[in-house]
Amino acid sequence: MLIRQHRSRAARSLLVAAMAAAGLVGTASPSMAAGHGTGAGGTDATQRLAYVEVAHGPVHGLSMQDFLAQAPAPASVGHEVLPLTVTCWYFNDYRYGKNIFGGTLFTFHTRTNWCGDGSWIRSYAYTDTDASTAFGWAYFGLTQNYDQYGVNWNQFRSVREGQFCLLNCLAQNVYTLIDVLVGPAGQVYRT
Repeated sequence: MLIRQHRSRAARSLLVAAMAAAGLVGTASPSMAAGHGTGAGGTDATQRLAYVEVAHGPVHGLSMQDFLAQAPAPASVGHEVLPLTVTCWYFNDYRYGKNIFGGTLFTFHTRTNWCGDGSWIRSYAYTDTDASTAFGWAYFGLTQNYDQYGVNWNQFRSVREGQFCLLNCLAQNVYTLIDVLVGPAGQVYRT
């Protein structure tokens, strides 16, 4: 009997915690590995962020011609021209903001593009970023947007952080980070 009561109390506690995280009871701010948020009442569970799902695509080869056609102009970036002995790649990384029912509230996507000769990054690497939102949510742009290393290094790091808000940031304000580290032979070390 005592064990049964304890389970029942534990089940109720879990249910109340889940409802609080969804904004159905009181005000709660969700805790997420990929970002953080601040909560306020007044929105239903279909609009409030419950968690951020992380998804990675595979590394894809890219022809040098396609790499150069999609890249910013070399003169404006100020980096060297590609030698003919390199291979180019791209890698997609996604963050999906989800409600308690698994519905997508926002999508944040980066595509990192780079070329290497197996030992060194041999091109200016670049990252494309895009975002989409569901009704009630808005994308307010990048709050972090920088690259490290790259040409003549053995790695390239791309950091992008997007800001998403529910009801013009009055109900929830979420920062979602994508931090990618790639290598000169098509490796992806960290996302």
